[in-house]
Amino acid sequence: MRISRTVGFLVILCAGPILHAATIESLVMPGPVIEGHAKTEENCGACHNLFERTAQRGLCLECHDRIAADATAGTGFHGRDDTARTADCKACHTEHKGRDADIIGLQPTLFDHDATDFPLTGAHVGEACASCHAENLRYAEAPGACADCHADDDVHKGSLGGACADCHQTAAWRDADFDHDTTDFPLRGVHAETTCLGCHESQLFDAPGAQCIDCHRVDDVHKGRNGTACADCHGVESWETRFDHEAETGFALLGAHADLACRNCHVDESTYEGLPADCRGCHAGDDVHLGRNGSDCASCHRQDKWSIEFDHEAETGYALMGTHAGLACADCHTEDLETPLPVDCVGCHDTNDPHGGTLDTCSNCHGQAHWDEDMRFQHDLTSFALVGLHRVTSCEQCHDTLVFSPLGHDCMTCHADEDVHGGAMGERCDSCHNPAGWEHWSFDHAVATGFALEGAHASLACADCHPANRPVGNQSRACVACHRGDDVHNGRFGQNCDRCHTGTSFEELKDDL
Repeated sequence: MRISRTVGFLVILCAGPILHAATIESLVMPGPVIEGHAKTEENCGACHNLFERTAQRGLCLECHDRIAADATAGTGFHGRDDTARTADCKACHTEHKGRDADIIGLQPTLFDHDATDFPLTGAHVGEACASCHAENLRYAEAPGACADCHADDDVHKGSLGGACADCHQTAAWRDADFDHDTTDFPLRGVHAETTCLGCHESQLFDAPGAQCIDCHRVDDVHKGRNGTACADCHGVESWETRFDHEAETGFALLGAHADLACRNCHVDESTYEGLPADCRGCHAGDDVHLGRNGSDCASCHRQDKWSIEFDHEAETGYALMGTHAGLACADCHTEDLETPLPVDCVGCHDTNDPHGGTLDTCSNCHGQAHWDEDMRFQHDLTSFALVGLHRVTSCEQCHDTLVFSPLGHDCMTCHADEDVHGGAMGERCDSCHNPAGWEHWSFDHAVATGFALEGAHASLACADCHPANRPVGNQSRACVACHRGDDVHNGRFGQNCDRCHTGTSFEELKDDL
């Protein structure tokens, strides 16, 4: 039995030239290959080198030339992924699992798309694989250009080519970012803030004209009369002009003129010719002098405002001070400025003179700030100096009218109604009274009358001895003249009571009695 088996094996070995080599290889093959490799199934050497296992990757790439090109160029998944670029193919793709086996082994939900030539960004991240990868195409055959998927969304109808990413972002189709500086018309000023459709009415983006008038013809208030070189006067920062008025016209715009719009002077914007260069040419309607002062307004007025800049003192010799400084020219100059005006107060204020012309020079008393408040008359220069309460008394309290006719200097001229003595003391009130106040009086009875007030007499009021109905100076010095009713002696000891009695009290007798 053993001999027969050995003979049989030898027979098989000897039959080598007769049997096909593929028959032997098929005996050791693990299983059928996939449908795509079926044509090489009987030729193991197409994929395997029996004597060099590391040569298998090279054999794979000989057939899969597109993958070989990616690996070499560093493109596609097999050129960008470190493992796919260097590892043996069989490390990921296991064969001999049958005709319908999936040797690719792709798991879409775990696949890192950044390892491809088309990283997913923006809105692409949320898209399903089938949105871009058609069922009948290899994954690597998916289109990579924007237009391949978005041709129907192209509002430009292909007029801008297929490089959509030059302007659009993947986050949103409307987020366009085009560098206009790459064109012949860089966007500056207001143009940089203008939307694309502001100039390109059609989204085909046909290049509009590069001249201002090509877009701004409807904005041209000059209706083409000033030509098409708008940039000579207007800037791109705004439609406001940058025209050098002085250099071009000889008339510099200064002060308030610098802030005026062209149409403020050039009412007819169809032409900028023929405007006057003198002040009255434009400001005749503002001339309150009605032409009486000529047309050289600048001799008095400034350009930053219509207020006057005129040195009245230097030009006329008459300084404007106080209230005069705030007057308008027309307050004094009711006619033209050439008509001379008086320089004295009465020349302008004669109708306001409350003194009836009795005083020569107003400035002796009045200042220029205010007639009623700025008075400085020195009454001491008259024959009646003001002292005491007289100094704080108003003029009207002594002078019934402002026609200051001379008044009497004696007290009774003004104070007769206040004389409590009824004239009994005469008219020289100042003999006793002080100008500081009626109550501040001082009278030396002993010196003035020879009758010293002593004892009980010292505390008496004047009226106790000098009744209002008795003239001063007629009183008798005899005691009985005042004390007759007090004389208990009924006149038996005469009229000189002071021979026995003291001035302190009738009850008190002199010591030598």
